[in-house]
Amino acid sequence: MNIIVFIYACIMFITGILGIKNELKISKITLTVIDLLFLLTLINLWSSLNLLDIVISILLLALSITLYRDRLLSGRQINISHHVLRLIIHFTLIYFLFN
Repeated sequence: MNIIVFIYACIMFITGILGIKNELKISKITLTVIDLLFLLTLINLWSSLNLLDIVISILLLALSITLYRDRLLSGRQINISHHVLRLIIHFTLIYFLFN
């Protein structure tokens, strides 16, 4: 499961880079959370510390909140089902991260 979480973190990292390149309104907090998630999941591929799993779980939840907050502050239309689906995916990743 660590590999799947790492792949998801890579996708989010690339999304953050494209968001900066396309001048989307992505906050520094969101970019920091994405960067930390990417680095910690990379470390978690070779390490099996429970503390890393806990921090990654917190970062996944924080990422859901910050992405919703960024969309809310951008003034664009909010697609709630998209954000709820992302939160469900994050909960699923967290569940399987510990099993």
